[in-house]
Amino acid sequence: MIRIFTLLCFVCLAIGVQAQTLEELQSQMSTLEAELAETTAKSDDLKARIGSLDDEIKKLSGWRTSFSGLVGFNFNSSDQWQANGDNATSESSALNIGLTATANKLQEKTFWRNKLLWAKSWQDVDTPTETALGVDDQLLADGGVADILNIASLYGYKFSPFLAASALGELNTSVQNFLAPGTADIGVGVTWTPDIDDLVVVFHPLNYRYTWLADGKGDAVGGLGLKLRADYNRTFDFAGKSFAWSSTFTSYIPYEAAADDAPTLNEYTWLNTLAFDLWQGIGVGVNFGIRQAEFEVEDLQSFYSVGLSYGFAR
Repeated sequence: MIRIFTLLCFVCLAIGVQAQTLEELQSQMSTLEAELAETTAKSDDLKARIGSLDDEIKKLSGWRTSFSGLVGFNFNSSDQWQANGDNATSESSALNIGLTATANKLQEKTFWRNKLLWAKSWQDVDTPTETALGVDDQLLADGGVADILNIASLYGYKFSPFLAASALGELNTSVQNFLAPGTADIGVGVTWTPDIDDLVVVFHPLNYRYTWLADGKGDAVGGLGLKLRADYNRTFDFAGKSFAWSSTFTSYIPYEAAADDAPTLNEYTWLNTLAFDLWQGIGVGVNFGIRQAEFEVEDLQSFYSVGLSYGFAR
């Protein structure tokens, strides 16, 4: 009986010791988990601060460049597909290319911002009806749909954190029909750089513009006017992926009214590039824009293109 009682005491003691040890281990684990969480939070904060300082060092020490490109291609063909009606047998192809590049040198008292925008689209459609009518087959490169080239260089000297005296040169035309039509601006004024990521607003009341008209529409003309330009570049995080938006608005308001029989030289253009990253800089891109320039055409101009995109920044 004494042996049984002694054995029971040992069993109870062992269970008590085991329970106490388990509680101690759980307590130690909770303490370590709390320390790990605190250390991770500090590490993330340090990484963010290091990244911010690295960005500031790059801004103050040299050039910062970025590039994004868009390529879209599609090919369609049908052979005796009766639902197409007169075009039962036909082929079509399209190619879209878009480039956006920047090179900026941002220092404590000065900045030099350069931006290039180019968008080009081609489309070709071949049908037996065209051949029967004696229409020659065209190559893809002959069927231009959109052609936009905008180059700008802005230099500024800051006299406050958000305002600077500035000078801007800008060329707005196309590649295939270079300067037919096209415009070139050079002027001085002020630039506003508010505390918003990569927003730059140019206000140049002293600006000279030279305007080349389309072939057959008259001689080139020049004159003084007000130049407005706004550039905005922003990268967002969406569903764990990078989403980039680059937007440029440029406009010119002449001081001298147009003659009675001549179109006004007022003009504005709004160009946009959207890029959604899917894998290591490769994603889906969209280029679109609108333009109003009566000396080219009275109607509102617009274009868009969609395709694969690739971008990087450094």
